[in-house]
Amino acid sequence: MKRKTIRRRPPGRRAALLVVLIVSAVLLPVVFVMWPGAPVNTLGKSVSQDYLPAEVTDVAFDNCGNVSDDVPCGSATGTLADGKTVDVMLFRNAYFNDVSNGDDVVISEATTPGAERSYTYYSPQRGGTLAIFALGALGLVALAVGFRGLRAFVSLLASAVFIWYFLIGGIAADGSPLLYSSVTVVFVLTAVLFYTHGLSAMTIAAWAGTLIGLCVAMAVGSALSWLLRLGPAGENAEMLTLSGLTVPVESIALAALLIVLIGVLNDISAAQASTVFSHLGAALPDGEGREMPARAGGGRRSWWRTVRDSSLNVGRDHAASAIYTVSFSVVGAGLFTLILSQTFGLPLGVVLQSDEVATTLTQMIAGIVGIVVTMPATTVIAVTLARWFAGSAVERVPRH
Repeated sequence: MKRKTIRRRPPGRRAALLVVLIVSAVLLPVVFVMWPGAPVNTLGKSVSQDYLPAEVTDVAFDNCGNVSDDVPCGSATGTLADGKTVDVMLFRNAYFNDVSNGDDVVISEATTPGAERSYTYYSPQRGGTLAIFALGALGLVALAVGFRGLRAFVSLLASAVFIWYFLIGGIAADGSPLLYSSVTVVFVLTAVLFYTHGLSAMTIAAWAGTLIGLCVAMAVGSALSWLLRLGPAGENAEMLTLSGLTVPVESIALAALLIVLIGVLNDISAAQASTVFSHLGAALPDGEGREMPARAGGGRRSWWRTVRDSSLNVGRDHAASAIYTVSFSVVGAGLFTLILSQTFGLPLGVVLQSDEVATTLTQMIAGIVGIVVTMPATTVIAVTLARWFAGSAVERVPRH
C-alpha cells in the first residue's frame, strides 16, 4: 500500500479567500452603481481650462510680495510644445516658486465663449523629478523588503488610482463624502491587505481589527463634528462651498481622516496580528500549522492569559508610538494655520476654537481613539483565530 502526502489549502487561507470573495461580491456591484459621473461645478462654466507644458523666458516680477494672490505681479513669454509663443501672467505663486528664464513650467490656458485665450503660470514641471525619486524608492523597497514590499508598492499605486477616480470623483460629482469614503476604505483595505500580506488567518485578524478601529474613529469624528458645529476650514474648503457642491464641507474632513487612518491602523493591526501568530506559532501565512505552546504546568494557556500576558504588552508599545505618529501628522497638516495665528498674536484659546484648528483636533482625537481600539480588537481576533486554526494546515491521507 502506497501512501501519498496531499497538501490541502490551510483552513486559514480558505477562510481568507472566503472573506475576499464575500467583500468583492458585495462591493463590486456597489462600486459599479456608484461610479461617479461628471463633476459638479457652477464656477467658471463659461470658461474652459487646459494645462500645457511650456518654457518661459523674459520673466519679470513687480513687487510680488505686496499684492494679493489674485492679482498678477509679473509676466513672461511661454513657448509651447508646438513652438507657439504666448504671453503668460505670473502671480505670487510663481514668485515664491522662484521662476526664472529657461524654466520648464505648466501653464493654464483659459478660453472664454468669445474664443479669447489667456495664459497663467500654474506650477513647475515636477513629473520627471517625482518619477525618478519614485523609481529610486521602489528600488530601495525591493532591496530592503523584497517581493512583499513590491506588492505593497503596487497596492499603493492601484489604491491611488481608485481613490482619484472613485472617491474624489464621487465627491466632486456631489456624492456623499462619508458614503464614498466608507466604500473606498473597505474596498482598498481588503485589496491592499490580502494582496500584500497574503491569504491567511493572520491577515483576516489585521483586516477585521482595522475595520473596527476605522468604524469607531468615524463615529467619534462624526459626533465631535456635530457637537463642535464645524464649518469650512481653510481657503480650499471655502472655495468648495462656492463650487456648486451641496455636500457638507465638514464631512470631507472626516472622509480625509478615514483615508489617513487606513495606513496608520493597518500598520498597527498587521504588526499586532503578526506578533500574535508568531508568538503562538499557529496557522502562519506560510501554511505550516503548529501546535499551541503549553504552559509550564501542562496544557495550553487559557485564551485570556494569552491575550493579557504577552500580546497586549507588545501592542501597547506599538499603539503608543502610533498615537504620536497620527498626532504629529495631523498637527503638521495645520502648521501654516498655527504659524499665522502666532504671527498675528491670536490668543491660544481663540486659535483652538477656529474651524481650522478645531477640525485638526477632531481628526487627531478620532484617530487616537481609533488606534486605541484597533490594537486590542486585533489582538483578541488574532488570538481567537490562531487558537482555532492551530495545527490544521496539513493532512495526510492514505492512497490504496
